[in-house]
Amino acid sequence: MNKFFILLLSSVVALQTKLFTTPIFSFMPKLKLHHIILLSKSTDKNIFNNNIINDVYIIDYTPLEDINLKTGIKLFLGKKIKGHIRIVHMNKINKTTLIDDWYNETKFNTLNKFDDENINKIISKWNSTFQLYENNCQHFGKYLIDEINRL
Repeated sequence: MNKFFILLLSSVVALQTKLFTTPIFSFMPKLKLHHIILLSKSTDKNIFNNNIINDVYIIDYTPLEDINLKTGIKLFLGKKIKGHIRIVHMNKINKTTLIDDWYNETKFNTLNKFDDENINKIISKWNSTFQLYENNCQHFGKYLIDEINRL
């Protein structure tokens, strides 16, 4: 009986999450309104307190269209556009360069799925219609963290 219980406990993966705010526009780096979620399978409850973070996923939700004046006006007026979820895996990341490293990585190497089916189910339930006031990156961040905490 004890061996079964130990096996069961060892198969449970602890998911650690942390929300970070990032700039929406590169020319306004102090305006940190875009939310990204750091997700780790580490058993270390303090992993996000370390300056170097190993084996972390960064997940965010953003408009699919490039943000230009026309798209910005549509969003400001409350129009809906197509959004998408980006998943980036980083083997090692430094918290002081996290935003720049993540931003550079999203240009070239995003994933379509997470390596955990429970997380993929949560992500697939998200409405991908981006709307600035009702369905944006901040709403997605709260949704994702709340759903992961329910697992």
